[in-house]
Amino acid sequence: MTDFARSVLPTGSPASANHDSAKLRDLTFQFEMLLEQAEGFARGGDYLGAQARAHYARQELADGAASAHAADIDIVELRRHLDLRLRRYDRLARDWQGENAARHAAYLVRERHAIGADVAESDNSRARRTRLSTTFRRIWTAAFACWTAGAMRMGCAP
Repeated sequence: MTDFARSVLPTGSPASANHDSAKLRDLTFQFEMLLEQAEGFARGGDYLGAQARAHYARQELADGAASAHAADIDIVELRRHLDLRLRRYDRLARDWQGENAARHAAYLVRERHAIGADVAESDNSRARRTRLSTTFRRIWTAAFACWTAGAMRMGCAP
């Protein structure tokens, strides 16, 4: 429809309704395409990619809904569908991150056990803390002594 036809035809005309329907159809097609891409990421195990694509679809839907004169009920349905998908991708990403953290913890336990750090860790943990605090005290005392001696030379200390 040309700009002239839009300006001449009333907004409630069948041509305007067809135009709005076409915009909604295009928006829905683009939305479904983005969600299919997100589903492809999820099928491939890239749950963070699926989340990102679904968030992008949310932004595109918000932008498209503002420009399309679609019925609110249609946009609400698309948002509801998107929210369901987003919750699923969030759960998948959270589970995946939990599995990664568990694998990492198991790896650390296995490596510590392999080098014998578990036994040495439990025996020396208290001794190590004591050595660290002693070392810190020595450094602090030496730094404070240097500062005090310098201040006295300059006549700043009492």
